[in-house]
Amino acid sequence: RASEISLRGHDLANEPSMHVYPALPGLNMDATGARQPVYFTRGRFSATEGQVPEHPKAIGEGLYAAAKLADDSPGNAVEKMRLQPQQRRDLLTSLKWDLELAPAGGPPAEGLDKKQALQLRSSASTMLLELMTAQGNSGAISQEAFGLYKDQLQAETNPTLRDQMALHLGRLAERLPQSLQAEAKALAASEGPDSPPYDAWFKDGDNTLTVNWSAGPESLKDDKRRLLKAGFKSTDNETFTKTYDVNGVETTFKVEIRPFRNDMFDQVGDDKTEMQIYTGHSNWGRNMRSSLDGVNTGKGGEGKLVFTDLCVGKGEMQQFRDKFPKADFVTTFNSSYFIPGSEFREPNSEGINAILTTFDGIAARKDYASIAENVRKGNPWRRDHEREGVDNNFIFPTDAAVRRRVLDADHDGQADLFDRLVDFNTFKPEEDAARDFQPIEHRAASQLDGTKAHFASMTVTRIANYNERFAEETEGGQLVPAGYFDPAPGEKNLFRFERSTIDGKEGITMKMSSHHAHMSEDALRATGCYEFARFINGERGELSTVDDKIHGLLMASHSLKTDTGYEDRRIWQALLEAKGLPAIPRSLVEEAKASDKHNYAGGYQAVEELKELLSPELVSQLED
Repeated sequence: RASEISLRGHDLANEPSMHVYPALPGLNMDATGARQPVYFTRGRFSATEGQVPEHPKAIGEGLYAAAKLADDSPGNAVEKMRLQPQQRRDLLTSLKWDLELAPAGGPPAEGLDKKQALQLRSSASTMLLELMTAQGNSGAISQEAFGLYKDQLQAETNPTLRDQMALHLGRLAERLPQSLQAEAKALAASEGPDSPPYDAWFKDGDNTLTVNWSAGPESLKDDKRRLLKAGFKSTDNETFTKTYDVNGVETTFKVEIRPFRNDMFDQVGDDKTEMQIYTGHSNWGRNMRSSLDGVNTGKGGEGKLVFTDLCVGKGEMQQFRDKFPKADFVTTFNSSYFIPGSEFREPNSEGINAILTTFDGIAARKDYASIAENVRKGNPWRRDHEREGVDNNFIFPTDAAVRRRVLDADHDGQADLFDRLVDFNTFKPEEDAARDFQPIEHRAASQLDGTKAHFASMTVTRIANYNERFAEETEGGQLVPAGYFDPAPGEKNLFRFERSTIDGKEGITMKMSSHHAHMSEDALRATGCYEFARFINGERGELSTVDDKIHGLLMASHSLKTDTGYEDRRIWQALLEAKGLPAIPRSLVEEAKASDKHNYAGGYQAVEELKELLSPELVSQLED
């Protein structure tokens, strides 16, 4: 048929993957084969070889596959694909049509649900950004693509996607033609809050700021005394008020301070509360996580400022943002230092200093950058943090560089700094779980941010401390994260453990494979626990093959139990397959682990219990 001949002729003449990856059969643009396959023809990307996507779902799947390829590729994906001028024009035309299938705030085209429409917009925005920042464009293509991207950004109703679009537009603005750079940077900057929500707070003559403050028992008394020292008045030791007068503008702070009971965010959804504060211990992040569980999110935190003074608040920044995407959030980078009972001498609580400095800035109607600088200068523990390489221990909304290193807006395990695709995981989630364990050669170890590698190491340390067999290897802080490594040919483990002398003491370094930088944090945590157990068992050498593997599985299962994700089933299955293990039900592993009331993450009793629970066939397969 004439139509078929025409189509094939177009493919043979214009398929760019023939030039980029000539050795690959089927013209799959993914040279590694670790991702979903992606093909380009007639201006559109396809996830199925030999098929031009025409229906909305097929178009969405093709864009998703292409965007994941771009997300993992170094440099610009359009340049790597070697799309010629006409192909770039065809791609831009298709993106215009495709985005009409999933309008922000409107009904999606038939065949797409709302989540898939959101993913289509996300994938299309990724490829649009790749197209408009590619070198070798005609001026018209860059100009038109930028105009379309701008319209999409301003119309987007999903805060996660909108923020990521703005972040990466600002990051890549200098790759645009000179005539577009200033507008792109201004557009990116306008998406983030530069000042507290003064208009929402102080309207219709209202000059009172209502603050709800919860404090742990370690800081409650000191906080109250410090407020009194700062000029606040109280008749009941629960409500503290002070009126500031700055340049003739009065601002009254009404602070309700109470004991913390896993409720540091309970008033964020309350219309009568403008600012919510927490001071106290982090409890390894559990205080924040438990406070977020089941909390009333109200309007997503719109018009609210939340300030948490606790250790390493950055670890839960993403979880807070998931619940309150519209709130302004201030928290800590590293430990927050204080000496109980030191409110009348130096150095006292750095958190209280930061909070009172923020009050001063609000009373003067200053922007976040000015408030943050005053907090930095007035921190009594400033020198200690500077010695740790931290310029300001308090992260404000305008600290974009810090935020994009610790936030993972789409929960795919990649820091937002690297994450060019906001992945809502709506087209092929089962494939993505398996993909976690497939190596991808996309970045050198020296170019990777080490946040996930560090989190994985800290998880192994914490889990092993509660395992009868491995506690002695970690309880003294012997395990030290050492960043990434570029794996040698044939090296398949995700982590590399080595005995070493560290700062004059015997220790173990833990490095993560650079080929798994795309992996989700939950999968990395579990795999790190499994491989650490196998490493220690391999050194000692006295266990049977079955006991060796079961010890590792107990550790991995406990990691999944204590993480905050919801992909345990998929990760467990993918881990078993990646390690060549039989299909052991995780429920049996948890049952065996629960039989030992003292060793929460496993031990010798749990190993024997699991062997009793497993069928002879599964035990035999473990021996292989």
